[in-house]
Amino acid sequence: MIFAFENFELDEGRWELRREGVRVPLQPKTLALLFYLVQARDRVVSKDELLERVWRDAVVTESSLARTVSLARLAI
Repeated sequence: MIFAFENFELDEGRWELRREGVRVPLQPKTLALLFYLVQARDRVVSKDELLERVWRDAVVTESSLARTVSLARLAI
């Protein structure tokens, strides 16, 4: 599935973000965060939910989440 917004496309099949057709290089967790947020776009997502869903097999701190959110914001 491809999610389109503004001049961006978030392509689930290719696992990439594109701006005006050009791939935006992102770390895997940043992409995972963007995909999760787009899929849950109709509701508010808590920090705990993001930590549980995006970092399923790892124990991380809220600072890791904050850093990943910051990288996602910079990308879009």
